[in-house]
Amino acid sequence: MNLNATVFFQVCVFFILGLFTMKFVWPPIIKAIDERRQKVSKALLDAEKIKVDLIEAEKKIAIMHNQAQLDIKKRYAEVEKKITVMLEKAKIDANYERSKLLDHTQKEIEQMINNNRNLLREELSKLVILGAEKILKREVDVKIHSDLISTLKSQL
Repeated sequence: MNLNATVFFQVCVFFILGLFTMKFVWPPIIKAIDERRQKVSKALLDAEKIKVDLIEAEKKIAIMHNQAQLDIKKRYAEVEKKITVMLEKAKIDANYERSKLLDHTQKEIEQMINNNRNLLREELSKLVILGAEKILKREVDVKIHSDLISTLKSQL
């Protein structure tokens, strides 16, 4: 075979193969590449949108966090105020109860002192009468001399 004819046929086959590839193989490959390029660009746009949304969400979270901190501080201050009021009320109530108990106890003590004074007066009057009996060597009648005894009791 002739070298020129071989090269000519190889060039013809090459062009036929090139035309076949350009007509039937190349369009689906280009179409797939374009679709892939569109998906990638759409994904990039979505990523940018998501990035913007993320930044906005982070800002909202920061605002909510600050608001929550302010709310917590406000509630903490309210609780402290309530506790202070409750403590003051408890102190007032405790002082009232203390003074009430003190008054009651003081009245009981005064009553006991008065009772003991009366008992001591009675005992002392009996002792005075016994002493007077022994001194006078005669019996003193309590019923007869009750005025004198009551006067002695009041003086003691």
